[in-house]
Amino acid sequence: MIPKIEQLINNKGIPSGFPSLDEITGGWHSGDLIVVGSRPGVGKSTFGLNVAVNVAINMNVPVMYFSQEMTNKQIAKRLLYSRANADGYYTNQITNLEGSEWRKIEDCLLKMTKAPVYFNDTPFLSISDFCEKVPKYLSELGVKLIIIDYLQLMRRWPEDWCRCVDDINHIIRLLKETAAATGISVIVLTALHRLRRKHSNAYLKPTLEDFREMNAVEECADMVILLDRFSKEGIENYQEEEAEAEFIVAVNKHGKTGTASMLFDKDSLSFIDPLAHED
Repeated sequence: MIPKIEQLINNKGIPSGFPSLDEITGGWHSGDLIVVGSRPGVGKSTFGLNVAVNVAINMNVPVMYFSQEMTNKQIAKRLLYSRANADGYYTNQITNLEGSEWRKIEDCLLKMTKAPVYFNDTPFLSISDFCEKVPKYLSELGVKLIIIDYLQLMRRWPEDWCRCVDDINHIIRLLKETAAATGISVIVLTALHRLRRKHSNAYLKPTLEDFREMNAVEECADMVILLDRFSKEGIENYQEEEAEAEFIVAVNKHGKTGTASMLFDKDSLSFIDPLAHED
């Protein structure tokens, strides 16, 4: 069926659950490849899980999350803690929880079991396995958004342990081809190197130059978002309970670029968009 022109023009993306970011990006668009990059420890996995829960629970849109660092059990526990925000749960101190906190957990558990969010914890996922699984997820589960955590842990072939730059570029191209062929939005999280200024210990904010060896990002990505997190006391000191975060939309083939400002809450393991809490 050929889509009508008004359907093409009015095609809105899937909201991320972060209004400040959606205001710039227009959401996650069908068939797009979105690359989200950050330095280690800044919060790319947290962001990916936040988006998965926002989309599945708040909007009832089926999401598949590929995690190559955490098991499904670890992810479930982390999500439950994040949604319930129950003190001590994530550190296994569940015997100290109060009645109100138990009720939060029970309520969140019920919502999570009903939400269309699915997890695949296959370690070192190969791009060939991924491309084979996606059509099945689309036909059987109706998945509209896929999140991969993260690019550097994927393989070109199931038996291949070496992941050189050429392999990563090949994987990126196939991710875009799969997204375009299925109409699913694919978000791939990417680790960026810790960079320092020459002859200085000053911190470097992430830029598109961090992808200079991965030329397929510029070639294939419909959107590139750079995540940075820092505190008011210093750009490198971001391990506070609440720190400032920037989501820099550096590439957006659908429209404008810009920066969305949020907060990172260490207690709930989540990013908080001030715009979402405005009256």
